[in-house]
Amino acid sequence: MRPDHDEPTEPLESGDGRGEASGAGVLVLIGVIGILVIVGFVFSVVSR
Repeated sequence: MRPDHDEPTEPLESGDGRGEASGAGVLVLIGVIGILVIVGFVFSVVSR
């Protein structure tokens, strides 16, 4: 039974790869949002 479970593990690994790619995209989005927040905060402080 274990070898049978190991065989479907390969497509799951490819799925994990996709998950990592989407995770990297999320990290990039978080970084961009963080930069925008910092820039907005600095701009608001400078405008004062």
